[in-house]
Amino acid sequence: MPVHAVDIDAAFDRLEQLYAELPAMEALAERLERSRDAAAVTAAAEEHGTHQALLTAAEEGERCARAALEAAQEGEAGASEARVDELRRAAVYAGSLKGYRIGPERHARHRLESALAESPFSTVAEATEALLDATQTTVLEQQLASYRAQYAEALAACQALSPDA
Repeated sequence: MPVHAVDIDAAFDRLEQLYAELPAMEALAERLERSRDAAAVTAAAEEHGTHQALLTAAEEGERCARAALEAAQEGEAGASEARVDELRRAAVYAGSLKGYRIGPERHARHRLESALAESPFSTVAEATEALLDATQTTVLEQQLASYRAQYAEALAACQALSPDA
């Protein structure tokens, strides 16, 4: 058997071996893509949680400011007119702060809803379960890159050795 035939057989055997690994590599790529989708959903959920907490705090601040104003207006606190004016300004400020927090919270909620709708996940919890940590992500990316490079190299070798080339 000529050396050239051995080279061709070895090259095509390698390509065949890599081709047999293709379903496993596709599964890894799918897992990596699923984790990326999960990361988008969980990031949107975290952002929404932050804005929701800020809105809740602003609502509580407004409630407290209004309660203090009402108490002062009813004379329960023995507040002077200057104190009532100060509490009124504080209530207006607290209400404005709450209003300032509503838009970002709604926007973050819509982004979360969109991220879920565009993902394969039904819930944030489901997305969280699909997350890979940075090390796992790096390992998968390296495995896929290595496989792609080996496949391209094997394919190029087969093409170069092919009599039709």
